[in-house]
Amino acid sequence: MLHKYFARSKGPKYDSQSYVDHILGSFDFMKQFYSELQAYGKDVTEIKQILYNAVLLHDLGKLDDLNQDVLSGKCKTRLPIFHEDAGAAYWLNNKHTCVVAAILIYCHHRGLQNFSDELAKGECAFRCLDTDTKKGFSRTQEYISKYTKIHSQLIKGDTIDSKGSPEFNSLDWRILLSMLVDSDHSDSARHCLQYTAHSLDSNPRWGERLEKLDNIIALKGQNATNQNEADRNKLRTEMYQNCRNTILDKGITQCEAPVGSGKTSAVLANLLNKACSLKNTPQKLFIVVPFTSLIEQIVVNLREWVVLDDEDPEEVIVGHYHTADYSSLQSKQIISLWKARITVTTSVQFFETLAASKTSKLRKLHRLAGNLIFIDEFQSNLPLKLWPVAWKWLEHLASDWNCHMVLSSGSMIEIWNMVDKSAYNIPSIINPKIKDKLFSMEKGRIKYEICRKPLSIEALADFVKTKGVYPKVVVFNTVQNAAVFAAYLQKNIDVVHLSTALTPNHRKKVVEEIQQRLHKPTKEWVLVATSCIESGMDFSFGTGFREVFSVASTLQIGGRVNRNFSSVDSILYSFVVTGNHFNKHPLADNHGVFNCFDHDWFNIKNPYELMKYAMNEQYNTLDKDAVNQLVRDDSTLNFRYVSDGFKVIDSSTKMVLVSDKLRHMLMSNRKVPWSLVQMNSVQLWDYKIAQLGLTEINSSGIYYIEEDLYDKEMLGIMEYVLDIKASVDSILIV
Repeated sequence: MLHKYFARSKGPKYDSQSYVDHILGSFDFMKQFYSELQAYGKDVTEIKQILYNAVLLHDLGKLDDLNQDVLSGKCKTRLPIFHEDAGAAYWLNNKHTCVVAAILIYCHHRGLQNFSDELAKGECAFRCLDTDTKKGFSRTQEYISKYTKIHSQLIKGDTIDSKGSPEFNSLDWRILLSMLVDSDHSDSARHCLQYTAHSLDSNPRWGERLEKLDNIIALKGQNATNQNEADRNKLRTEMYQNCRNTILDKGITQCEAPVGSGKTSAVLANLLNKACSLKNTPQKLFIVVPFTSLIEQIVVNLREWVVLDDEDPEEVIVGHYHTADYSSLQSKQIISLWKARITVTTSVQFFETLAASKTSKLRKLHRLAGNLIFIDEFQSNLPLKLWPVAWKWLEHLASDWNCHMVLSSGSMIEIWNMVDKSAYNIPSIINPKIKDKLFSMEKGRIKYEICRKPLSIEALADFVKTKGVYPKVVVFNTVQNAAVFAAYLQKNIDVVHLSTALTPNHRKKVVEEIQQRLHKPTKEWVLVATSCIESGMDFSFGTGFREVFSVASTLQIGGRVNRNFSSVDSILYSFVVTGNHFNKHPLADNHGVFNCFDHDWFNIKNPYELMKYAMNEQYNTLDKDAVNQLVRDDSTLNFRYVSDGFKVIDSSTKMVLVSDKLRHMLMSNRKVPWSLVQMNSVQLWDYKIAQLGLTEINSSGIYYIEEDLYDKEMLGIMEYVLDIKASVDSILIV
């Protein structure tokens, strides 16, 4: 009789886990994930063989005697043998080789590697080399026959012979590894009492959701405060119906329409209707937006529009705010694994998951397969230099993994033709005549002007107070600039401040306050914000002010001025700042904006022409060698190079919790829902965290500040970071 073999050692709140329990438990999760995938993925039979082979032998090396001494509790050290090496060795050297399974096993902890580096290792490719503290290759070579004999006695049933080594692109590799990692981690979490089962009903009820949305949009179309708005509502309804009923047999489609035309609801209706028509019904919808602050507004709208009476809105629709994906067991419970029916997430989270090599980021990727994807404000989601490689991933999602996506924008640029140069067409779900009527109605809604003289904080305050009609909105390039100006301006006028210096919880309250103020204008007030309000926010101000950044940002904030055609003389002023209180954004394109004002293009050209000009100008300045190298690295499966080079925001940030109650719960190792942590946190640069000396919570990757250091009424975390009030007081004293 065999003695008991272990896969996990005993923990503070759980017993040790047997090898058999973990392998079969992981296998059960893999079968579940594969069943969700098989109707949508490519080469499903071959993929099934690979995945089953990988999951059944992924921990083969844990059967080594030295590893068992640790796992059984006899030794209190780390595992002395690389346990992933044995499974990789088995499938590389077995008479029926399964190279893909071998590589997945090798990578299931260390993440996807640069294949060129691995192949340079010769016979040790995708094998764990011995180190000073841990054995791998040599130990496996000596004992692998023993491991496989024990495994075959413990796990009844044979592994599946692979018929070869199919050709997979980079996205295929990432999705396959995500399935192995999720199977392994889900079973580990189950055993450690940290797994929360979350199964979706097989009927996503898209048709019922579409019916509810239809009714709500019909009612909204009847509300108007003036004839211009009534005419626009009529056209919006026409657009909605057109997009809703245009079902195209293409994986990627587009929708270009001006701000305020109801793109979000129209695209949503299109996707819901398409889902109803498909043989293999998509189970999930992902909505991707360029800014975290847009998530709150979209989540609120969706919960009103498509959540049914017998459903929990917070379970059906979730917002995934931050990029933090934690590797420790203690913090895995906080991760959003994209399990909800509808997930609203940021471009950073979405695209950096597609680019990822680390397992903590990749784990959720397989949930995209076969599902609906709505990318809002399409070209604003990524820096132009990243689109060539990202576009390939979107194509693969559509063609190989049966995703159905719509790209939406108020000024669509054909990124795909800048990337490929083959001049192919992405079909539109909106009739060209309706689109032309919508853009024609836009003319004359606002006028664009610029103040070229750099303005100090005092001069800018005077400029804002004396120009245009209330309510007013002032948008800055950086969180610091917005916070400093809001603090200064509020000494003389009623100010509301909105930026990512506030937690999602507090931003939600600020958005609600702004909406109330706009619907019941009673006094003069100013919103001071960052670019977080430029897309997806249903705001309409009398006058706008925008720190010069880009052509796109100028057009975007223009969509928040006189949105409802209630004024005849609304103006958007562009400006530049000077002085020690303001900082500069490194990506600001002053030249492009100035050139458009020199030719009065903002008042003459349509948004498409302006954006095409701006994109071409930017494309001509790109380092083409670096752009092409990223594409080559991806095509040659050099995953580390790609993940290192693909940064939507080229800075490292960490989550900072602003809740004493949640902090105490985490420090006591109590279970905290990930949504609560997200809603009560902000992101700070790594260097700023170091400067402030913030404390990490239990090595989780989450830092904290006490609530009394955070200004929830106005400035958020920036009051603590910059001591703004003291700085502003010094200006006033002088």
